[in-house]
This record gives sequence, C-alpha cells and structure tokens, in this order.
Amino acid sequence: MVIAISDSYSQSPYFHTSEIDILGKMDRVNCIEQRTDHFILIGTSAGLLRYDGIEFYKFKTSKTDHDFTAILEDKSGTVWTGTNNGMIMKLNGDSLISYSLFNSTGNTYPITQIIEDKKNTIWISTYGNGIFRIINDSIVHLNESSGLPDLYIYTLINSASGNLLAGSDVGIQIINLAEKDSYKIESVTSANGLPDNIVRTMAANEDGSVWIGTHSKGVTLFDPVTKTFSTPEIARNWNFGTITSILPLKEEVWIGTSRNGIINLGYGKEESLQNYNSINGLHDDRILHLFQDMEGNILIAGNSNKLGKTNKKFTFIDIHENVSFKNILAITGDSKGNIWFSNNSGLFKHNIVFNGNHEMEIPLRNSDHKKHTIISLIEDSEGFIWAGTFDNGALRIDPVTKDVLRFDI
Repeated sequence: MVIAISDSYSQSPYFHTSEIDILGKMDRVNCIEQRTDHFILIGTSAGLLRYDGIEFYKFKTSKTDHDFTAILEDKSGTVWTGTNNGMIMKLNGDSLISYSLFNSTGNTYPITQIIEDKKNTIWISTYGNGIFRIINDSIVHLNESSGLPDLYIYTLINSASGNLLAGSDVGIQIINLAEKDSYKIESVTSANGLPDNIVRTMAANEDGSVWIGTHSKGVTLFDPVTKTFSTPEIARNWNFGTITSILPLKEEVWIGTSRNGIINLGYGKEESLQNYNSINGLHDDRILHLFQDMEGNILIAGNSNKLGKTNKKFTFIDIHENVSFKNILAITGDSKGNIWFSNNSGLFKHNIVFNGNHEMEIPLRNSDHKKHTIISLIEDSEGFIWAGTFDNGALRIDPVTKDVLRFDI
C-alpha cells in the first residue's frame, strides 16, 4: 500500500465564499440540507434560509428567530427542522410552524439530528434528553429507562443492517428496530475496539460501512454487521483534533474539524492525507457541517455568517515537489493518465492524481533540449508527445524510451 501526506500548501480545491448578508456578523451557519426541488436549506443561528445558488431567503417564524441545528426533508416532502432550544418546526409554504405534538413534551435540549428510517418513522436525537420516535402522530421517548446508557446524543444515522446508530459520550448505541414497540439497545465502546468513546459524528458509505468521527482519536471505519473497526494506516496517529462532520466521497472522505479546517483522507489502494485550511482559502478553520449537493458541489458551514463552496472537479496546484505551477506555458494530458506541462523552468510530467504518491518527472532532463522553451504540447495517436518550442522547432518525445527527435524547417 502506498501512503503519503501531502504538503497542504501545494494543492487545494478552489474555495468560493458567499457572505450571507441577511445574517449578522456574529451569526453562524449550522447545518445544510437540499430539497427535492433543488433549493438548499440552511440552518443558522438566526433562522432558516433558502438558497438558490445566488440569493438567500429567510423563512418566517411566528415569533423570534431561532437557532436551527437540524434539517430533514422526509420521503413525503415534509421539511422538519430542529432548534438549539429543543423545538421542532415544520415548513409550511414560506413559514415555519411549531410542531405542537413534539413541543408539548417539554423538551428544551438541543436537537442534534432528525432522520427517517426505512419504515418512514421520524427519529429525533437530542443533546441531553435521549431520542424521540414519531410515528402516526404518536411519540415514544428513548431514555435511560428504555436502555439508552447516555442521553447526550451527538449524531443519529441509519445503517445498512437496518438498525439505527447513535453516537454519544459512551460510544455507539445500536438501536435494533426489529421489535415494533420496544427496542433492544446495544453499546459498542472502546472495549469492542472503538478508538474513542466520545462519538461526535457518523456518515455511511455506499458499501454499508460507517465512518466514525471521534472527539480526540480521529476517524475509524465501522462495520455495523460484524461490529468491527478498521482505521486507515495514515489516520492512526491523529493530531487534527475533534471531528465535527464527515462527508464520504469516492475513495476519499472529507473530514471537518473543530480547529484545523478540513482533512481530505484518501483510502483504498493509495492512502493520502491533505489538510485544507484558511491558508488555502477556506473561510473558517472551524467546520460545523460538510454537505454535497445534487450538482456535486461541496458546501461548507464554518463558525461564521459565510457559506463556503467548492467542487472536486477543480483543484488548484500552486507548487508541487518544489516545481511552480504558476506561469504555465503549455499543458496536455496523455492516454496513460498523466499531464505534461511547461513553464519557464522546463518541461514536466506528473500523474493526474496529486496526492503525494507520484513523483514529478522531467522528460528532457538528460536531453540537449532541456533549456528550450516549450509553448505547445499534444499527444498523437501513437502515444508520442509533440512539443512546440520557441524558435527551436518541434520535438517528438517517446514517453517509454525517453528518446527525443527534433524537427525543423
């Protein structure tokens, strides 16, 4: 297995920041969700917003603004929202209406998550008052008397096993949904291999495994069927602090932290670790939520009144292996998955993946043409690279043998 930790300054996505001008300077973005109509819903410390990619709209509430901490659009299209003072509200047109059935329970603890299970049951987790189940306008409260060992729930997700997973201060709580009215709750803790009993966030992979983000021991991958853990080697000596949000992507996972921006962890055949922070253009080093929309954009909630956005299709590379990517004169890609580019220092070749596991090549290093200025590049049908020079003809480069032929008038 190849492992690399890349220089965080050499490459990064392009981070675009939108200041939400309808919020105050001290307000913050807490959570993000997307509706089936493609509008983005944003829960903030000063209300619920709708975002169409250009403008922000603030939904009306019956009284004062609320600090929104959780959002869900269920399968029927109903939007549920939860607040920091323990209220549940539903979206009705352009207004938020108090959900009296839940609010009459007297809960005042922060809502941390709202999810819907496979049977269309709504589950609500709180930080201090356990978990609530809502089905057919009836409420069941899961607390200590129900077998829940801790009432401080940070996160709640569905698992591929059909059960619910709750992250708490005493590990992962597996809520078995096999019974209709009672639930068997099983705890998975450090005694079972969990690196840290304080589980702050979780996110499911497409293969059914679950990323676990902890308070002080980084991330680990949990198999909810076998109840076993595996941690990528590169992430075993974690020194980036508390994890606040996890966004699984293809063969990598983006990890939001409480003080160190975003960690991009590549896993699989090639492990890599890159840190994106304010030096790379990120608007805040304290991340509260990461979310990927239907168009592939990654939306970032930091501890501010700004919304960050980036897209994995674009990566900015300023310098790599002490080679500057500024003042590029020519660039092309070949059929082997490499890019060739030239600048004032010469001609270079590198794998299209810049994660620290591939070395930069200098194709003309041992050639009489190494000082020529390359102003155009292209690959022909036979795999040769043609380089047009400034006042020194054209060069045909064999990528396999490294042979170079020069053509001139």
